[in-house]
Amino acid sequence: MQKRTGLAALILLLFLVSTFLVPGSASEVKAQDAQVLNAYLGLSFNTYNLSVFEEVNFEDYGVNENVSSGLSFYGGAEFDLAEEGIENIKLGAEVEFMSVEYSELDISLSNLGILATGSYQLAGINEELPDDLYLTGAAGIYSANLVDEEVDKGVKDETFVGPGFKLGLKGDFPVYEGISLGGRVHYRYAVPHSEGDINFSGLEMGAYLNASF
Repeated sequence: MQKRTGLAALILLLFLVSTFLVPGSASEVKAQDAQVLNAYLGLSFNTYNLSVFEEVNFEDYGVNENVSSGLSFYGGAEFDLAEEGIENIKLGAEVEFMSVEYSELDISLSNLGILATGSYQLAGINEELPDDLYLTGAAGIYSANLVDEEVDKGVKDETFVGPGFKLGLKGDFPVYEGISLGGRVHYRYAVPHSEGDINFSGLEMGAYLNASF
């Protein structure tokens, strides 16, 4: 329970930092007419590629338990760049968290991503396309945590860190002044384990609430 509480506090802290300190304070952002801050929170359904990890553990424990999908939570902030020539671009940062439980094995996996994000308004290519449709990408690091309570001597707790990226599309749908709902689809590459045993790569389909300041 303490580990989960600490992780939740870390995610909240990183979200606040990305919202108010990248690239400047909230007061500085409001003072700059050339930039608009967009802060968002969302939930995603994801597919995973954990077959290698599962096969290794099935050999050790003789249990056949597969997890091919799950939910993740994410939050972040982006800035509209309104200067001439780059007015179709948004830059920002995002934190996302996902977890997997193997109840028969007493094993749990979690994956925390800290990413730099960018998006491009597709209307900049073709004016007939909706203004709120964007090509999106992200790159950063993923940190996977493995907790195994079936080991003979105490609890096995390991952390693996590696690079990752996402690429996809998103669309915003205004619902009130400064407030919009959004949907997005991404392909995620996230293999924190150096040997590829822990592989959270797959498709992401998400929805989010966005507020502009």
